[in-house]
Amino acid sequence: MKRNIYLCIWILPLFFMLYLPAYADVYWESLQSVQGTSDEKPRTKTIRNYHTPWCSRMDIGENVMIADFKTMTGYVLNTSDRMFLEMKMNAVGKIPEGLKEEIQVQTTGETRNIAGYNCRKYKVTFMNRTYTQWLSKEVKGYKELRSINDRLSSVVRQNPLFQMGIVGKMDRLDGFPVMTVMKMEGGLTKTVVLRKVSTRPLDASVFQVPVGYKPPY
Repeated sequence: MKRNIYLCIWILPLFFMLYLPAYADVYWESLQSVQGTSDEKPRTKTIRNYHTPWCSRMDIGENVMIADFKTMTGYVLNTSDRMFLEMKMNAVGKIPEGLKEEIQVQTTGETRNIAGYNCRKYKVTFMNRTYTQWLSKEVKGYKELRSINDRLSSVVRQNPLFQMGIVGKMDRLDGFPVMTVMKMEGGLTKTVVLRKVSTRPLDASVFQVPVGYKPPY
């Protein structure tokens, strides 16, 4: 469990930069599916994102990441072990050498309707891996994401680690991610599809460490 928490530290800088304050609360969830080449049933899980002008949260299976921008404090939670790690956003460690490569984006000109949105297809190459991303400007919450990009693009480009997210690249990848398809090792394919978006106000309790969670030391 400790290993999972500390691995999330490398993701936290990207998470913090991606979900900085906008002007409205936004919740969205996507369904992630990992499928092999056989007829095995795909492994699926829901990725949930919560966003307010002051706090953000991302649920990735048993790992949860929370960012409190009022105190500039981040939290990584493990729901199975009910443990959490607290850290300051400006003290998350050095960038791994492998993440210093420049992301390459290729516009294909191909369009398709996915999950009810008119999307444009892009090919993205990073760390010698190429994946496909379909983006749309029709998604509720796109304007909030765009405002974050406009505010942070210059900062993001100074730190290669942040290139992993959509923010900082919306001059080349202009749209809300609706579907991402990535080939993985072992003949696996990971597909993430946007499933639900809401701009209703979020309760403050979503961004608090639940009672009963303890640090891993």
